[in-house]
Formats: sequence, structure tokens, C-alpha cells
Amino acid sequence: MLMKVSGEKMSTSLSAALKPRGCPTPLTKEFESLLLSGIPKGVTKGTAFAFGTGGGKLSVFVNDKHIGTIANKKLAQAFSGIYTDSKAVCQLIPIVGNISVDASPPFFTRKCAEVLALCAIGAVLGLT
Repeated sequence: MLMKVSGEKMSTSLSAALKPRGCPTPLTKEFESLLLSGIPKGVTKGTAFAFGTGGGKLSVFVNDKHIGTIANKKLAQAFSGIYTDSKAVCQLIPIVGNISVDASPPFFTRKCAEVLALCAIGAVLGLT
């Protein structure tokens, strides 16, 4: 990240982008809780996010640390859609990264994850 953002703002921004992609509220709330667990003091300059969306699950990483995984195909597809569908907040191509965890590719690389987070926050804050 290039700016400081509260954990709540980060998690609700991404969660809000899941809802119009058909992700049910209980799943968006579960995702918010998971993400918040990895950023309890908010997001500061230099924080890096990565998300795995393969294998019918969404894996969340903060600063290269695996925070958790939610095994739900609908959630994984909706999250990927935030950045790849026709209504993407910013258009990115998923890249197979070098993050090692029990999750299937594709992964967004660390640099792409920083851009993803910035785009999501920027869109919510009206900066993009």
C-alpha cells in the first residue's frame, strides 16, 4: 500500500465489490472477518496483499503470511471478478505467483496485489 487505510475500510471496500458479483452476505462477512484478522492495526505504507482464487477457494495473504482460506467457489469467482470481469474496478490479468501454500493457482503476485488493493480502496474513496 502507498497510503494508510483502516482495516475496516479495506475489508468493507473489497466486500462491497463482491456483492454485485452474486456473493451472498454471509460469505462477504466471513471474508471481511478473515481480512481484518490479518490487518488488526489497519493497512500502513508497505503492506502487501496477495489473494489466491484457484481450486474453488479464496486464500488471503498479508505481507507474505497466509492469513486463511475460505473454501467456496462462488466467493473465489466473485473475488477474481473484481479485477477481471467487464465491471472490474481496474483491469488486471491474474498471474501465477511464487507464494507457496496449500492452495491452487492462479495467484495475484505481490506487486499486483498492491495494485489490486489500491484500486479497490481508490474506487471506494472516489480516487479512481
